[in-house]
Amino acid sequence: MLAGALGAIAAMPPVIVLCHNPVTDKDHPACGPAGLEARLGDIRYNLVLNIPHPEAPSYWGIMVDGDDPLTGEKVASSINIWTGTTDIAAQQVVDMVRYINGEISTADITNGSYVQGWANAAKLS
Repeated sequence: MLAGALGAIAAMPPVIVLCHNPVTDKDHPACGPAGLEARLGDIRYNLVLNIPHPEAPSYWGIMVDGDDPLTGEKVASSINIWTGTTDIAAQQVVDMVRYINGEISTADITNGSYVQGWANAAKLS
């Protein structure tokens, strides 16, 4: 029963499709033809902008919606994501899971040795 339901869900078309800007020939067909470019402020497209370099202050993201004032319908969205902040949050979750699983000892955390090892490895790369 569950396998049939999951198969039916997997066969559904995607609700959200992320595309390159400009669109490449490897993108989902819903993205449009290769070369199509969504410009900032064009309300025909919802934009998710990746900001890869950490900044101070480092926000996680800013979202600006364009809503129809009569119906409340979302007409357009522009989302800015600082991936440096996402990376920090993801690493915190990984560190907590590693601690819970016993891969990192309490002593490693209290004396900071696991962070020092990470910092030294980052210097090598």
